[in-house]
Amino acid sequence: IHLVRRVFRWGVSKEIVNSGVMVALDALAPLKRGRSKAVETDPIRPVHADDIEAIRPFVSPVVWSMIEIQVLTGMRSGELVALKATEIDRSKSVWTYTPAGHKTAHHGHKRTVYIGPRAQAILTGYMVADRPIGAPIFSPRESLALAKASQAVKGKRRRPNQKPNRRKTMRAVGDAFSVDSYRRAIARGCELANDAALARGDKRGVESWHPHRLRHTFATAIRASHGADVSLTLLGDKTTRMIDVYAEKDHAAAMRVAAVVG
Repeated sequence: IHLVRRVFRWGVSKEIVNSGVMVALDALAPLKRGRSKAVETDPIRPVHADDIEAIRPFVSPVVWSMIEIQVLTGMRSGELVALKATEIDRSKSVWTYTPAGHKTAHHGHKRTVYIGPRAQAILTGYMVADRPIGAPIFSPRESLALAKASQAVKGKRRRPNQKPNRRKTMRAVGDAFSVDSYRRAIARGCELANDAALARGDKRGVESWHPHRLRHTFATAIRASHGADVSLTLLGDKTTRMIDVYAEKDHAAAMRVAAVVG
């Protein structure tokens, strides 16, 4: 219904639809859950800590670091894969990251991600001098190289005369993750972790989860320990008018909380 309204609102702005139609559409009630055949999605839930930890052996060190950063900062996946050293202000004890583009930028909202000591320690390992200026901190090429190195340490070396594995897709390894490639890496980790859990006799297995749920994991923990206002500020959400009113006060509170939890 929201999409239909937006289409007609655009039509009114272009003077190809009578404004009376828009007035009528504004009075249209939203669909009620369970009252129609429309697809109903389940609410997004936090990821259980055990299900996060379970995939650690089945993802590359780079992907695991990305997961940790999301859990510690509440970043969106899009903000995480685009993270660059040049966009991080390291002048204070709590670093701040201001993404060049983000979900609510078109509304004129400023997005600030607060990076505490624990997340800083992870990022510092990737902020190397030979990384090109303006390049994303997390690289799929480095992820693949580290994964191969890890296999070599474990004795999983290829024979000198072994033929290359047949490519399963036409996707090429790039210099930057996309939201989708990051999601696929986690999905594959969940699948392997679940197989391993079932093989051990764990009937529950490992739940398959989406990286966006890590943001909800972060939000749930912060809301429980420090309240809704600080949670919304750390997340960068603008869901109520009062969040803008108290933004300055929450900025200081968010800095204090990030220094402890991040």
